[in-house]
Amino acid sequence: MRNLFLLSCALLLLGCDVQSPDTVVAAAEEIDNPDPQTIFQQYLRTGFQQTIPEAEHWFVVIPSFGCKGCNIEELRVLSQGPKRSQVTVVAAHLLRELAAPERRRLAQVTRLLADTTLGPPTQLDQLQLPFPAYTGIIQTRNGKIQKCIPFDKAGYPAAFTKLPADATVIRKPVYGSTQ
Repeated sequence: MRNLFLLSCALLLLGCDVQSPDTVVAAAEEIDNPDPQTIFQQYLRTGFQQTIPEAEHWFVVIPSFGCKGCNIEELRVLSQGPKRSQVTVVAAHLLRELAAPERRRLAQVTRLLADTTLGPPTQLDQLQLPFPAYTGIIQTRNGKIQKCIPFDKAGYPAAFTKLPADATVIRKPVYGSTQ
């Protein structure tokens, strides 16, 4: 009987994967606190059937949490800016607060992903991204997040200057033309 007990204990130990406490804690933290790459990629995939593009791209994240008036002003400023085809604005219910012409203009100058989850809170509101004031810019390249740039009501003008604008083509008049 004693040999059977010892054999059972030996088999049990052989079947266990021995890990250091640091490994166990790191694995638990990864499950509890996934990295921004995993969080944002999963959000884009489940909410919009999209992935982070390979080409450089910028996502401006403006949920309905935080300073509502500030977030609406940020959307208005983006709608008045230059065309930015490398920029996607990810916003929630606040889009309804913009006048129809502002929403159209925002969709013309940027790409637009509207989180229409019933709520609030929306799925966007619940993302655990590294943005203390809930709003921020995510710079991506090669299908991966390169940088997360948080901003708040005081810092959004400076943050928006980092967003790439499309080059404007200035056509010179052709002299002697009849046009």
